[in-house]
Amino acid sequence: MDRKMLAMKADRYWKMWLPEKTRKLKAMGHFDAAVQAAASRAAAELASLSAQGYRGGEANDIVLPKFIYPQPESREYD
Repeated sequence: MDRKMLAMKADRYWKMWLPEKTRKLKAMGHFDAAVQAAASRAAAELASLSAQGYRGGEANDIVLPKFIYPQPESREYD
């Protein structure tokens, strides 16, 4: 998966599941840079794992939750 695709996935996911993080990053003007940094780190780690012999799905299962799809923010409901 290339960096551009990873950035698109992170952008969409973070806006939906990490609204507080997204709001804070946007307020500071850092949202796009943070998404691009996460995508770059994920792409680098995916390439490294691939070089070590991991298959695409195995590498994705390790890397994507770490950089692209972190745990959703908890939402408290009244």
